[in-house]
Amino acid sequence: MVKEAQVEPEVKDKAILAPVTPTPAAPEKKSNSKLWFGFAAVFALIAVIGFYLQGSNSAVNEAPPQASANEEPEVTTSYLSLEPRYVHVIVEQEVLYDDFKTGVVKTLLDLLKVYQDVRIIYNGPATKFAVHEIRFASSTSQNRTYLEIEYVNRISGHKHLDRKYDITSPSIKSSLKRSLDDLLDSLHIEIDKEVLATHVDELPSEEGAIEAIVTAYASTYHAHTQGRALELIKEAEMQSPDNPYVIATNYIYNLSYLYLHPKGDNTEAINKLNAEASEKFAVLESQDKVTPKVMEAMAMMALSKDDALLAKNILQTIPHQRKTVLFYVLNGKAAELSGNRDSAEEFYYNAVIEASSTLVLNLSEVLFLTVTYLILRARLKTVVSNSFK
Repeated sequence: MVKEAQVEPEVKDKAILAPVTPTPAAPEKKSNSKLWFGFAAVFALIAVIGFYLQGSNSAVNEAPPQASANEEPEVTTSYLSLEPRYVHVIVEQEVLYDDFKTGVVKTLLDLLKVYQDVRIIYNGPATKFAVHEIRFASSTSQNRTYLEIEYVNRISGHKHLDRKYDITSPSIKSSLKRSLDDLLDSLHIEIDKEVLATHVDELPSEEGAIEAIVTAYASTYHAHTQGRALELIKEAEMQSPDNPYVIATNYIYNLSYLYLHPKGDNTEAINKLNAEASEKFAVLESQDKVTPKVMEAMAMMALSKDDALLAKNILQTIPHQRKTVLFYVLNGKAAELSGNRDSAEEFYYNAVIEASSTLVLNLSEVLFLTVTYLILRARLKTVVSNSFK
């Protein structure tokens, strides 16, 4: 019988030395996965941000060259060139093709980045330099769904984490807290559990609401389910109407959709959406419930009104460790509206690095209808395309 993780996460093997081996090549799946996560970066980054680009994992196993007695040993790519900030994320197919599971994974990675300045990488040449490797899979037992997480540090080759967590309602939130705590412990980062709980608790507490919000996160990854994402957000808002995360996400999703799928002149629709959201943001401010996600939504509203100065002032109040892809895109847009192309390019480049995809640029091009972006887009795609394709 599988022991449910809400009581104590099942430990499959906590202290096994597991040398990293290359991920088996699967060309057909790689292509489909990249297409999925490529489109994700176009729309999901503006929703709660974000992008799962599933690709192959090729570890470098080069033998160090022989050195003469008078020469210093040459640094090897497979060891001393490993980058401690890089995290290679491998998402198995049973997770990748399930919007709910994908949403849980992305939410967990977003929370991880709050406490550790890491660069999440799904594919491309940078993966072979990653010190950290996290693999996500899933399983079911006795009508319970489990998210399986493995973490290997490539410096030692040691597997520091190999557990599974119950993500069946009502265990989603508690499992997010537990898995986040375990991942941080594996990375040798000690964070007070109350602090972790505070950030996880920004998500809605209602079972239906949290399941809807994380599923909507992943539903935006595919063109054919973007409409479904809006329905899920509406469902979450009905169950948790006062939750700041839900309110902000609802506004971000809907405004993004208006820009991505305009039906003629959408000025009236944008003004209506802004009027409704302004009232809700005012209530949150009066209750001292303005979270970083709400700040992003408020900055987005300011840009929709061509108020670049207000947007920049709001974005500057977001804590450094809470910066997302959306944060960089909005700053880039604010810089463009202010006529500062150089700063815009720098922000967009950061957005591309944060998202691990140049397809982020497609959304930025249509957002807020700025006209200086085409030059930047062409230049940025030339600079970074080789790193992410």
